[in-house]
Amino acid sequence: DRLERAVAWFRSQARFEERFATAIRQSFDEVFDGQRTGRYRLEQFSKVEKTYIGNKVEIVVQDEFGLQRGRRLDYLVDEHEVDAKWSITSGGWMIPTEAVGELCLCLTANDNRSPFQVGIVRAVDGHLKTGQNKDKKRRFAEGTQVAIGHPDLWDLESALDRLLVDFDWSEHRSKPLEAKAALVAELAREFPASVAVYDIDSLDAEAENAIEYLTHDLTAAGAKVLLTSRRAIIGMGKATRRAPSAPCSVTSHAHGDGECREDDRDHGSVGDGGGLGR
Repeated sequence: DRLERAVAWFRSQARFEERFATAIRQSFDEVFDGQRTGRYRLEQFSKVEKTYIGNKVEIVVQDEFGLQRGRRLDYLVDEHEVDAKWSITSGGWMIPTEAVGELCLCLTANDNRSPFQVGIVRAVDGHLKTGQNKDKKRRFAEGTQVAIGHPDLWDLESALDRLLVDFDWSEHRSKPLEAKAALVAELAREFPASVAVYDIDSLDAEAENAIEYLTHDLTAAGAKVLLTSRRAIIGMGKATRRAPSAPCSVTSHAHGDGECREDDRDHGSVGDGGGLGR
C-alpha cells in the first residue's frame, strides 16, 4: 500500500519528528526575516505574504529529507508521488484537482503556541467537500472519519510502550505490564511531562484501563494530561471545556492545556506535537 510505505519511510528517518520541527521553524524564520523587516509574528504579514510560508515549507522539507521532485506532484517518497500541503490552521489544507486520490503530506503549525502536526493522507474524493474555490481546490469535509493507519495507542500496553519511547526508554518495552506502568510513573515523577491524547472516542471499552492510568496514575506522578473527545465525558465536567469552533471537548488534568483536532482525517499519521522552538 502506497500510504503505508510512505509513512514507514518517514518513520524510518533518524529523528524525523525533530527534523520536521526544524524545517518548519527555519521556514518561518526565513519568511519573517525579522532582523531586516522587524516582523516576528504571522499577524504582521499580509494574506499574500502568508501564502509564501507554504512554498518555503515545501522547499525546506524536501531539502531536509533529501526528497526528489515528483513527476506530477511535489515529492517522490519511496518512489511514490506525494503532494506537499501546508495550512496555517489544522484542517485547512486545499487539495488541487491533480492531487485528488493521491497521497498528501499535510503540515500545520502554530508559531505562537509552538506545536506542529504532520500527517500523510490519501485525498480520496469522498473525504473532500463538494464546493471549490476559484482555483478548483477543495478542503477536507469536516467530521469525516477514516481509519488511522498508525495509532499511538489502543490499550494500556500500547500507551505505556509509546510513553517509554517518548521518554527515550524504549529498551524497556519488553518488561511485564505492571513493571512498565511503574517505570513510566517513576519517569513522570523525575522528568516533567505533558501528555496529549487526541480522540479517546476511538478507543474500545476494553481500553478503559489506559484512560484510568493516564488520568489517575500519570497525573498523580506529576504529569499534565490532556484528552480530547467528540462527546462530553461523564464525571469530568469541571475539568472539561468546549474547544472553540471544533466539534469536540477538551478535558485537562493537572492543569494540562492544548488544542483539539477536529477529526481523524490524517489517518497516515507521521508526527504530532513537538515544539518548534525559537
